[in-house]
Amino acid sequence: WARLFAAIQPEQRMGQLRRPTEIYPGIPRRLRAIPGCGCECLPVSKQPAPTEHKEAVALMQLVRLHENKYPVLRRLFHVPNGGNRNVITAKKLKAEGVRPGVPDYFLPAAMGCYHGLAVELKRTKHGSVSEDQRDWLEYLDDAGWRVVVCAGHERAWAVICEYIGARDCLK
Repeated sequence: WARLFAAIQPEQRMGQLRRPTEIYPGIPRRLRAIPGCGCECLPVSKQPAPTEHKEAVALMQLVRLHENKYPVLRRLFHVPNGGNRNVITAKKLKAEGVRPGVPDYFLPAAMGCYHGLAVELKRTKHGSVSEDQRDWLEYLDDAGWRVVVCAGHERAWAVICEYIGARDCLK
């Protein structure tokens, strides 16, 4: 496919066009367009939505950036429940008491009428709440916690700032 790559126009090499109707085995997806084909070539979709891990890292970077000004942010912690693990590690964690569905982040600080904040972080696209997560979120809500499911770190950060009363950290 290296010879084909050299023959394709530069804008197509950069992944700008693709032909959705034909498949060329052995050729990378981003190169499946024929120069000057006259077909209904479509723009390649933008980068995929960040993974939940990347969203979590971005959220914690914001938290660490502001925790000197808002010390209560030092109490925000992540519950490492999710993720793919090998069988041995999964069995050890289960024996230690890991429970499915526990929200990703907890801020155990009473504010207003709430006992604390529980945040379930999802990807900006294609994130869904499992039945176990729904059960935990309902339980915490009934127990007086502010419970929020956030699509992306920006939404989660806005919720955290609003919860602690830090309006200026959104700028």
